[in-house]
Amino acid sequence: MQSWENRLVTEINSGGFQLSVVAANAGVGSVKYIIRIEKPNWDRVDYVSNLDEFKRLGELFLNLYSFAKDKEHLDENKLREALTADSIREYANLKKVVKINQ
Repeated sequence: MQSWENRLVTEINSGGFQLSVVAANAGVGSVKYIIRIEKPNWDRVDYVSNLDEFKRLGELFLNLYSFAKDKEHLDENKLREALTADSIREYANLKKVVKINQ
């Protein structure tokens, strides 16, 4: 069986760093999903995962986005105090409870 790698999406930031999502298979086992970060000099780091872990990571990013959008009206000091792992976790749990009760 042949190994393969498909770059699914790539974003490049203003510093020239690339963040890509890659699907790969080494010819044995299931497909691996990779978040790849590449520096402008082409050094890279791969975070290898499966789809369930990607789903949890995506949910984390969506919760962070929603939380930050809800708090963006705060001044910088209040926002810094609000942006904590515990606050985001509580926010995500509250969203789950509200969604279940709807």
